[in-house]
Amino acid sequence: MTGPFDLTGRVALVTGGNGGIGLGIAKGLAAAGASVAIVGRDAEKSAAALAEVKAIGGQVMAIEADITDEASVGQMTQAVVRDFGRIDILVANAGINIRKPPEDYSLEEWRAIIDTNLTGTFLCAKAVLPAFRTAGGGKIITIGSMASIFGGGIIGPYAASKGVPLASIAVPLSGIISLAGGLSIALGYRAKRGGWLIVLFLVPVTVMMHNFWAMTDPNMAQMQQIMFMKNVSMLGAALLIAHFGSGPLSVDNRT
Repeated sequence: MTGPFDLTGRVALVTGGNGGIGLGIAKGLAAAGASVAIVGRDAEKSAAALAEVKAIGGQVMAIEADITDEASVGQMTQAVVRDFGRIDILVANAGINIRKPPEDYSLEEWRAIIDTNLTGTFLCAKAVLPAFRTAGGGKIITIGSMASIFGGGIIGPYAASKGVPLASIAVPLSGIISLAGGLSIALGYRAKRGGWLIVLFLVPVTVMMHNFWAMTDPNMAQMQQIMFMKNVSMLGAALLIAHFGSGPLSVDNRT
């Protein structure tokens, strides 16, 4: 494949790649020429996803792993390097949500969401760094949420795992958004035109396409703000970042 999204020769690792947004991203990366490793906990679901991505062409593998377990994450990355020889792209997509009022959450449910959405992203990012160094660079794509800006009455732990609402919606400084920002500083990545295109496109189009301002149910209004990003734009965002978004990995020479 040739063109602006040519990823021929690159290897992408997609957590939660056996369904939903992750499967869509995996298929898009495969179509762009990348070899793709799909990660999930459900072996049957992963087998079905594997067949879908294989139909597009290129190399693809499925790995059963638990991203909340550091040993399992280490085995996951080792398997990709063993079979594909390298890792160039991590799409840290795996995530869960439980919808209920704050007073109804158990501590176990809170921990499950935080461990999967936030700690899991950290463990995966940490695990791919040796492979990135060997490859001479790499790209980490994390999945944020509008909930991190606007919060959510029935998705409190999920919103917290993605970032918390602050007085200024332009400065979400915790959760997965903060983690991604911290990684970008620590690893020497630079935000390039792909990242700006995503922001400039998603924000106005999300507002225009979803009339959340006309909804009387605040929870439904918040979900409308989220759905456009999730269902329409994640694939394009992932491809933009994968191709344009970061320069060579540089831990010691941060610029």
